[in-house]
Amino acid sequence: MSSNGVLFTTEQALPQGKSVVLEIHWPVLLDEAKPLKLVTRGHIVWCDTLTAAMRIEGWEFRTHGPNGF
Repeated sequence: MSSNGVLFTTEQALPQGKSVVLEIHWPVLLDEAKPLKLVTRGHIVWCDTLTAAMRIEGWEFRTHGPNGF
């Protein structure tokens, strides 16, 4: 992961240009108690059979809801 993109594994090839939302469980707690996730939005820029790369076009941190993520 970088400030502009994410490389991740996938179960199937994703078409270049596809809009995606990627949610990442964040390893640091908010206020030392609340679990976080990083929600990124963007488009696929590269993909092979098991790996894809997306360009990050927006992101935000979210906390757990009452039923988890």
